[in-house]
Amino acid sequence: MFFDNRGSGASDAPSGAYTVEQMTDDTVELLNLLGIERAHISGLSLGGAIAMDLAIRHPQRVETLQLHGTWGHTHGYARMYLSFLKRMLEEGGTDLYYEGALMYLFPPDHITTHYDEVMQVLASMKQHASSPVGLLGQLEANLTHDVADRLGEIRMPTLITVGELDMCIPPFFSRELHEAIPGSELVVFDGGSHLFGLQDPDTFNRVTLEWLGRHTDA
Repeated sequence: MFFDNRGSGASDAPSGAYTVEQMTDDTVELLNLLGIERAHISGLSLGGAIAMDLAIRHPQRVETLQLHGTWGHTHGYARMYLSFLKRMLEEGGTDLYYEGALMYLFPPDHITTHYDEVMQVLASMKQHASSPVGLLGQLEANLTHDVADRLGEIRMPTLITVGELDMCIPPFFSRELHEAIPGSELVVFDGGSHLFGLQDPDTFNRVTLEWLGRHTDA
């Protein structure tokens, strides 16, 4: 099941800064409305931040956890990158924001050899663009995310993946998570980008589904 977080897609985009904790609470409310007591949780980027906060504050709701291209607290390169995205949005609007962000989502060789496909991704991003209010709210959630001191509380089976060439949230941040989360497994995809699931869906699905199969009760 996929759903739109606050500020994106068909979900409401309330004004003001969002927090990861708010977005986690949204997730719990959705699970409650759907009558889902416990689930296998997977999140990419900000979705991964929400997923780990869910696993920390509501561990009884999480059967297994998958964290893709994400981070435990916003510092160093991650803070610089996310602050740059915010400035692009504030000064250049949504078109410049998506065009600039796209250059970090895929490595240069993939953009060059799959140029038409990448431009289709950009066109889709613009066609289904979130509102500036929603994007700014989500960026604030990114910038204030910090669960570094509580990562050791995550005890369910956890898979961490990252693209070797992720220029949004580089592998360094996934290694931080791996070192902090007991028993976690780390997979670094060779030549992979932040959106490795789009870049090479066959490999991504094989790795993640095989892992899930090993951690699912028969």
